[in-house]
Amino acid sequence: MGKGSPLLASLADEYWQRIQQEELYFKRIGGLPVDELPDISEQKDLADAAFAQKLLTRLGAVDVKKLQGQDVLTFKILRWDLRQSMIWGKYHWLIFQIAPLSSPIPLVQSIFQEYSFKQKSDLDHYSALVDKLPAFINQLQASVHEQARRGIVLPKAAFPEVEGFLSFYVQEPEKSPFYVQSGRLQAINPVLAARFQNGLKKTIQEQVTPAFQSLLDYVRGDYSKKAPQRVGLYQYPGGKEFYRALVRFSTTLDITPEEVHRIGLESVKESEARMAALRRRIAFKGSREEFHHFLQTDPRFFPKSPEEMQARLEFYLHRIAPKLPSYFLHIPKAPYEVRRLDPSLEGSEGLGHYEQPSPAHHIGIYYFNGSRLNQRSLLFAGNLALHELIPGHHFQMSLAHEDKWLPEFRRVDLQAAYSEGWGDYASWLGQEMGVYANDYDLYGMLAADMRKSVRLVVDTGMNYMGWTREQAMEYMRKHTIDSETQIQQETLRESTGYPGQALAYKMGSHEIIELRRMAEKELGDKFDIRQFHDWVLGSGAMPLDVLAKHVQTCVAEAKEKAASAPKR
Repeated sequence: MGKGSPLLASLADEYWQRIQQEELYFKRIGGLPVDELPDISEQKDLADAAFAQKLLTRLGAVDVKKLQGQDVLTFKILRWDLRQSMIWGKYHWLIFQIAPLSSPIPLVQSIFQEYSFKQKSDLDHYSALVDKLPAFINQLQASVHEQARRGIVLPKAAFPEVEGFLSFYVQEPEKSPFYVQSGRLQAINPVLAARFQNGLKKTIQEQVTPAFQSLLDYVRGDYSKKAPQRVGLYQYPGGKEFYRALVRFSTTLDITPEEVHRIGLESVKESEARMAALRRRIAFKGSREEFHHFLQTDPRFFPKSPEEMQARLEFYLHRIAPKLPSYFLHIPKAPYEVRRLDPSLEGSEGLGHYEQPSPAHHIGIYYFNGSRLNQRSLLFAGNLALHELIPGHHFQMSLAHEDKWLPEFRRVDLQAAYSEGWGDYASWLGQEMGVYANDYDLYGMLAADMRKSVRLVVDTGMNYMGWTREQAMEYMRKHTIDSETQIQQETLRESTGYPGQALAYKMGSHEIIELRRMAEKELGDKFDIRQFHDWVLGSGAMPLDVLAKHVQTCVAEAKEKAASAPKR
């Protein structure tokens, strides 16, 4: 932070040290040793909120008028992060920690599965962590029990998914995701390795599996009897208030669920018009519904193997890479690649996810879901390559991480609307870059964009406006080309797994596109697309309103510079 505010620098570092030590995600990407499993108690959330409140109070002593450059952004971003940290204690009991998307279990599982064994002390440390698993699962069961006592129970529709998710952890010790196969122990003395594996089998069989079985039995038994028929946060005590907070958290905008719903309806109409125009260009002989049925059923649009899906994603990466210098001033140093998601995690994932470079793996990786291939249309491969890797999440996260001038917390900050908005903008930019190989793949991009518009409608509909899940699914059938399985997964994701998060995509990309149009209008022939992208990406993730003011300032400075330049 250079010669900026020492107080602000100190507070930013104190915040970073706290989240790096307390949050498993940040430990993982920072390559720090994990000695404890997550504390998922209400007390932990309340303690985090109290810490945030104290830091906010001290942040009030910073003289904002004297801040310049990046310090202005650091102040605004830190203030936003601290304010958001305070909401989780208040709404702790409204988070479903056994729904696959919002459960801490997959993150914990990844810590064990990525563990590297180089010496005997690694065996001891791993065993100590496994010993802590039963207490972690028991805490999770106690939390679910208390939720139920408060009248907050997952809806019946979520039970098949949740039971399948939990059942995966109830199996023979050697098939457990917490067991270590011999291939991972090649650097260890065979005698020590065998002793370690025998100890793991015993702990898993006698302690870990019974803890998961107890949780599963409770979910199938007393808990299930209290399950409501309807879905959505609105039906629970404090649910509507929590959802309003989630809307602000996910969009980083001061906006209501009603406003988001209205924007979604308008966006769906716009998407329908763009898709209709492309269908006319394709000249398909049939109705809209027949065309969509053709896309959903013709074998040419579906991979025959995970390898074919990976090859299609890599095909697009090769198409994109040569075009990047024409659109970006800076290219990340970190490489990137595509890998299949661990099959044991595919049941709790959607299309897949991106993981930024870390000490564990110095490359950005898009993990794609290689299961249920008859549901994984190749039409979305170009859209995914642009969104998840280049110039999407890989650019956005890696450029921030590689910028040593940013405060540490800003190099890894998570702002869903900025991150997912940039990913969607990158997919949209692919049209201008000439990346999409044919009109069918371009239609796949438009269909993915339509899905993001539909999310604004059904997410707010189910969680705030009292829509039934059937209403939401019917709306998705009408406006998307998603399969029935995808529609079922999507509606569960939005109503029970991660309410509000799906709003981040379209709201974020809409803001970035509007900022670009503003910059083009203000700068005219002086507009430089590479410079604009640098304004958006060059300072890391931030709330959308902070981004808007930042870009507006950059545009004003560029106009002033252009006006004062000598005439030729």
